[in-house]
Amino acid sequence: MIGNDVVDLAQADTREGAQHPGFDRRVFDADERAAISADPEPRRRRWMFWAAKEAAYKALRRGDPRFVFAPRALRVALAEGGCGRVDTPAGSSLAVRVRVEDDAVSALAMAPDTPLEAVSEHVLSIGSTPGLPVDRDTLRAAFGRALGREAVSRGHTDAAVLERRGRIPSLRVGGHRFPVSISHHGRLARAAVLWQPGDPSRPRGVQ
Repeated sequence: MIGNDVVDLAQADTREGAQHPGFDRRVFDADERAAISADPEPRRRRWMFWAAKEAAYKALRRGDPRFVFAPRALRVALAEGGCGRVDTPAGSSLAVRVRVEDDAVSALAMAPDTPLEAVSEHVLSIGSTPGLPVDRDTLRAAFGRALGREAVSRGHTDAAVLERRGRIPSLRVGGHRFPVSISHHGRLARAAVLWQPGDPSRPRGVQ
């Protein structure tokens, strides 16, 4: 179980005031809104919370493709440094790590017992022109090549193929299938891979 998200802070839709006036009330609970207001950089905190929720949703959807994205119901708690958890409506939690680097926010969500050495991330720059349409096939092909090279570096001799079941990607290497999450926004794209065959069991309480 793994999910990721990326937010390009250079995009116009992330600027303070660019959202609908009711955006924060619809997306964040009272504690999250208070944390945003209290932060010296509220814009950055807003998108850290958003990225954590998106990453958690993608991870949960791997366990249940019918899982509906209701961001306010996914409650984020982040410690200093960006590590924390996302609590789900079913009472389970995912571990989450959120990073802010230059004009980018990235989040990674996984089951709490996932060993970090089993997770890798790949970053692509997909252009410098805000609003430029992204060729998703080209993006997937680039990630497929990158993941194939990593599979070789990890000792896999079979060809690696990036596949999708519905909208959920995975990397097939011989008889193994590794969970993959891909995100893009603006100029940025990221992929996260869990180098454990299949999906680990879902957190307790996730139906």
